[in-house]
Amino acid sequence: MSLAMHNAAREGNVAELTKLLAQGSSVSTRDKHSRQPLHLSAWAGQLECCKVLVAEGADKGAAAMDDTTALHFAAQKGHAEIARFLLNEGSPARLCAATSRLKCALRLRCDWLHRCKHQWQDQEGHDSTYVCFAVR
Repeated sequence: MSLAMHNAAREGNVAELTKLLAQGSSVSTRDKHSRQPLHLSAWAGQLECCKVLVAEGADKGAAAMDDTTALHFAAQKGHAEIARFLLNEGSPARLCAATSRLKCALRLRCDWLHRCKHQWQDQEGHDSTYVCFAVR
């Protein structure tokens, strides 16, 4: 398995990432932990790589093996600008509810977040309220 996309995304190498995408590499390729390049660019704080990957169709709500999304990775590492970008590019409810975790990733960084509430129906059709935090 080639990890060139993952390496470029994690290292912030926009030129290499763009070249690999032009050569037909997929934004959805996964490593042995089921992480996609967007996960690693979010974890490493590589905003420009995140922007390239999202523009090329990366799934912002895709979960890694441990149900961690790119938003989780950005929040865990305190990358507020990336978290803000991901939230602005998609619904916070979709990004937060994409995993089976009971808490949103953004609770991990409550020093730069504020509380919001999302409501949706779960897979069994039950109404649920999901409290999480969104970037100010």
